[in-house]
Amino acid sequence: MTGKGVRLASVLQRELSKLLRKNFRSESTMITITHVFIGDDMAHARVFFSTPDEHSAAAGLIFLQKKKNEFKRLLSKEIAICKFPELHFHFDAGQEKELRVCGILDSLK
Repeated sequence: MTGKGVRLASVLQRELSKLLRKNFRSESTMITITHVFIGDDMAHARVFFSTPDEHSAAAGLIFLQKKKNEFKRLLSKEIAICKFPELHFHFDAGQEKELRVCGILDSLK
C-alpha cells in the first residue's frame, strides 16, 4: 500500500466503525472492524471484521454485504475522494484463534 492508501485505509476503518455504531447499532453490535487494506490502484478496499464466534461471523458477513452500497454512499459523504473504492468484507479469524490459544495456555497452568 502506498502512503495515500495507508491513510485512506485508516480513515475508512475509523469512519466505518463510527457509521456502524451510529446508524446500524442494533444490527451490528457484535461487529468490530479490525483492518482495512487498500489496493495500489485505490479501487478496492478489503475490510476485515471480527465477531465473538463463527455463527456471528456468518450473520455479520451477510449484513455487511447487504449494506455495502449504503455504507459506500454514507462514507463518500464523509470522505472526500474522487473515486470511492469498492468495499470487500472478510472475516478476521485472528482474534478467535488468539482466544483459543489463550484458553489452551490457561488450561496448562
